[in-house]
Amino acid sequence: MGMSEEKVRNLHDYKGNDLFSPLEQLVLEYMEQITLERRTDPEIEARLKQHFDNQERVELALIGGLWNMTNRLFNSLGLEPEPFVEATHQELMRSTFEK
Repeated sequence: MGMSEEKVRNLHDYKGNDLFSPLEQLVLEYMEQITLERRTDPEIEARLKQHFDNQERVELALIGGLWNMTNRLFNSLGLEPEPFVEATHQELMRSTFEK
């Protein structure tokens, strides 16, 4: 369940990679943008609206925000995540992409 190991190993190279569906690439592009830019490009937002309703887009933003917050907090404290964090992440990814 969740994302295959091959996809995880290729996350850094998701753009144009046939391992990832166009929808997965869009969501990864969005997550990358809100992580690096902290805002959404209107073009990406328009593409998201073609696939996700308002509630689903809020859920995507919350997922991205939660993981950004968690990473920044853990990094600032020099902590490693507990094993359940990875399981939670896999469940969130599965529920997002199995629509």
